[in-house]
Amino acid sequence: MIFLFFGTRTLDQKSTQRHDLTCSHCNIKGQILQYSQSEYFHLFWIPVFKIKTHEYGQCEHCKKHYYSEDLNAIDRL
Repeated sequence: MIFLFFGTRTLDQKSTQRHDLTCSHCNIKGQILQYSQSEYFHLFWIPVFKIKTHEYGQCEHCKKHYYSEDLNAIDRL
């Protein structure tokens, strides 16, 4: 009898300070942190391949969250 442990898990959370963006909620520039998380398929808790990447942002001043589409929209302004 063989047991296989597999599934998905999120790894590689990276953050970048975006000094060029202004928060649309509190209007303070340079306080948005952009996060990037990758979701991996794992076999026996060892990451095998990347499934997808999630990106989102958060204003450090007012704590407003931004989805990746929202970050792209305020980046174009």
